[in-house]
Amino acid sequence: MAILTENSIIETDSNGNQRVISANTGTWADLSTWDSWRSWSTAPATLNHLTPIADFGSEQTFTLTADAVITGTATYYVYTSSTGAFAGEQTETTIAPGATDTVAFTGRYIMIGISVAATQAGIPSISAFDFVASTEAIRVELNDVVSSGLSGTVSSRTLSLPETVSAVLNISMTTVAPEGYVADDYVDTDYFEAGVAAIPLIVDKTRTGPNVRFINTSGTSIDTTFDAALVVLPQQFRSNDNLRVRYG
Repeated sequence: MAILTENSIIETDSNGNQRVISANTGTWADLSTWDSWRSWSTAPATLNHLTPIADFGSEQTFTLTADAVITGTATYYVYTSSTGAFAGEQTETTIAPGATDTVAFTGRYIMIGISVAATQAGIPSISAFDFVASTEAIRVELNDVVSSGLSGTVSSRTLSLPETVSAVLNISMTTVAPEGYVADDYVDTDYFEAGVAAIPLIVDKTRTGPNVRFINTSGTSIDTTFDAALVVLPQQFRSNDNLRVRYG
């Protein structure tokens, strides 16, 4: 995917304050009278601005928060890369106005594109945009889950998470030992008749509903009762022009 073509201009006011604005696409020929000239930018272009490339030092899965002061309607494009070349290998994530559930980002390098369309508020501009990337995760616990009550099939059960998350990083599961079950090498095989040992397996880490599977010692899919602990990244959302995460 193509990266935004930058067209931003840095403007400095009489007090030394700076902001990023877009170029004017209008000409004198567009004005019918002198009275029509109310601003030096008579037809401001959509503002496209790119942040400097940030390097995390290693591949990471992370969330973003940002504080922004913007005039106009902003759309964010988050570009992540493993190489830092940003020559077509990058992954692009679009964060539109009102976004409530953005998937976590993965990469070593990050660059953010900001596209600001003009509104009646004035010339498209960016007065501030400060972002922070974070790998801070949270733990979600599911206790005494009966797998047969989950959606899916016996070969792939979907976990129901109590909250929206942007990524599932790790899943640990412990099955509840069936009554009467003992180790495989126990001398008396009669004890096996009371229950079947269940071995937990991760099918995938889909953030909206990870899938898991349980098998017996013969490799056959079975249902069981289990506990699960998941390490996840929190939900990401937009609050006006700011980027936020929600813990709990």
